[in-house]
Amino acid sequence: MTSSGWDPGGPWHVQSWVVKQLVDARDNLWAAGTSVVQFGGSDPAGLREALSLEEDQLVELQRKAAGPRPYAFEIRRVTP
Repeated sequence: MTSSGWDPGGPWHVQSWVVKQLVDARDNLWAAGTSVVQFGGSDPAGLREALSLEEDQLVELQRKAAGPRPYAFEIRRVTP
């Protein structure tokens, strides 16, 4: 728990933020690729193929970010 609602509440919270950002990035990449296919006509620069390769890299990053992490917890008595 933190004093600010905008700060992460622990290391697992930071991990979930990173995963969410990568999911959003992959979604944006997908939207760009869909736009190229739907509205771009020809693709002389090979953008669709490049987007596909980037998606593969994002998937790998998502897997690394979502993987298990060792967390240490300490329980202490709080005196009033």
